[in-house]
Amino acid sequence: EPFAGGRPCRDVGVYYSFENNVDVADNGRDVVDAGFAFEMDRPAQRQTSHRSAAMNLARTLSEHHIPFGVFTRKNLTDLESYQVVVLPEVMLMDPEEVEAFERYVAAGGCILASGRTSLAGADGTRQDDFQLSKLLGVSYAGRTEEIVTYLRPESGH
Repeated sequence: EPFAGGRPCRDVGVYYSFENNVDVADNGRDVVDAGFAFEMDRPAQRQTSHRSAAMNLARTLSEHHIPFGVFTRKNLTDLESYQVVVLPEVMLMDPEEVEAFERYVAAGGCILASGRTSLAGADGTRQDDFQLSKLLGVSYAGRTEEIVTYLRPESGH
């Protein structure tokens, strides 16, 4: 009993955003056709790029025995408990989220962002560049037609 209590120890924080459970490919489609209707014979278990990326990441971290926690926008003030924060395909982002991640990095935290993270505002309006562009040191240049790409250094480097 004297050793009971404490705080969970987690190295990685995975950001899960309920607002990002959308698929931009469904823009303009009827709700039923897009698979988001809550009918008894058609349960809404639609995979979105954000949900899929978050679940695959959680599976990979678990398989490699890396302690992680999942957090939402309600926990944006508690980021300092993680060594690394992962933003899995968090395309829609509002200014509060952007500021929270900027503060986290300014305080020494590390961020890994995948896909189109921060490329659109919370209302779905596409930005010209990632909202986290300066923080991540990258700019949006477009998408490739290929589904698999790789980089290799130039010879002599």
